[in-house]
Amino acid sequence: MSSGVKTFFGTLKANLFPSKEGELEDAPFSTVSICKETPIEKQLKLWETRFAKKTLEEKCYLTTPKLRRCIDVLAGFIVAAGFDTEIACTDKTLTKEELATFQTKYTYVKAYVDHINSLVNLDQISFTAIVQMCINGKAGFEKSSNKEGEIDKLIVLPTANSQKQGLQPVVNTRKRLTGFTLKVKDNPKPLTYNLTEVLYFLNTDLEDDYQGLSDVEALMPNCFELGYLTKERPKAVNRMSNPFKMANVDTTPDFNSTENDVEKVKAEIKKDLESLHDSLSSGDDVVTNYAVTLQMLQLKIDLAQLNGNKNELNREITAYFGVPRFLLSEPEINRATAETEFDAFVNGTVAVKQRYLKRVYESPGWYGALVEQALQTHGDTDAIGKVVVKHMWRKPEMGNLKERADVASTLYNNGLGLLGNHPEQAMKTAGLLTSEIKACLQEPLQPPTLLQVNKTQSSKV
Repeated sequence: MSSGVKTFFGTLKANLFPSKEGELEDAPFSTVSICKETPIEKQLKLWETRFAKKTLEEKCYLTTPKLRRCIDVLAGFIVAAGFDTEIACTDKTLTKEELATFQTKYTYVKAYVDHINSLVNLDQISFTAIVQMCINGKAGFEKSSNKEGEIDKLIVLPTANSQKQGLQPVVNTRKRLTGFTLKVKDNPKPLTYNLTEVLYFLNTDLEDDYQGLSDVEALMPNCFELGYLTKERPKAVNRMSNPFKMANVDTTPDFNSTENDVEKVKAEIKKDLESLHDSLSSGDDVVTNYAVTLQMLQLKIDLAQLNGNKNELNREITAYFGVPRFLLSEPEINRATAETEFDAFVNGTVAVKQRYLKRVYESPGWYGALVEQALQTHGDTDAIGKVVVKHMWRKPEMGNLKERADVASTLYNNGLGLLGNHPEQAMKTAGLLTSEIKACLQEPLQPPTLLQVNKTQSSKV
């Protein structure tokens, strides 16, 4: 190898990518790869470092877009429409008039409960609880009170079962929940909570162990495969646009060369090839005294099959949660299919989750304690046990009022199908049907007379 060529390659390499001394001493000398790390691979390494302390379930949620979107849509639809509270009485023998009088008397109890719900932002608490339940199977919130004794914040407690450091329920031999423990890092003695200090949620408690089951755990194989495909797809695209370059270099030593000399030559050649790979651009000429044979290898990659596998894995995740496809920006589907999927989602998955949250909020751990506190503040201790607060979720709607009104109006004006013959059905679909409108629609429509037409034209002039 001439000194001039070595100096050229060595100087160029040092200027572009300075390396530490001895970096090439342990380099392999048989097959040498000179491909640089892609930006996607660098980002994936950063993610791995960031999520190193997360559990597998949390990593799947944070790094799998479709899974995260499904969980967020589910939690969002549960709380999107909002909720109402209502005063009720444990005495079921009251008449409607007596119940109305009862509710009016204890209006201040409802006002106090609504005030606390607003302070702790119960909508956001519900959203976070659903997400935590889907990931870890449970969710816990510590009740924090202000100086006046009012609960003004619900603090999220870690519930991941990583090395048993998350929130753990304490269950006695009779399968009764008696409290909670929370192991904190660098603290040998865990924190303890009683039942009144934590608002606790569970997802599918099958064994009465108060641990719950994670929805993400069932989808881990899909998440792992999607993670692998996410890493491989940029490589596949890069291989399609940048063929492999395999160089066969003649490094046959002469009779005076030792084994160390051969290894040094190979290391220098690897270093020179890396510099050449990084510095060349289209149209550049290369002159070298190496005996080099360069061969281009073009790989045929079925990118369509790769994307198809990825779409199938995402479809299984969507089907697991039952989220309508049009909410996930899936390929366009017709309105009838979208309405069917939406009704099944709202009346199935969403309704079940809302019913469970309703039971938790109406339990003595939340509304029961708030009602008792309000009654004691006003001196109505005799009403404790009689006054209760009901939590009522509003049902989410598929579209906004304008969209439904436009659809109904278009069908009515064009006289299309059932809605054209029965306009009251169109107004009902749009959510605009009232008793006054219904009475007007039932009256026969008469064509305008010539006198009415002339009056209309005169008024315009």
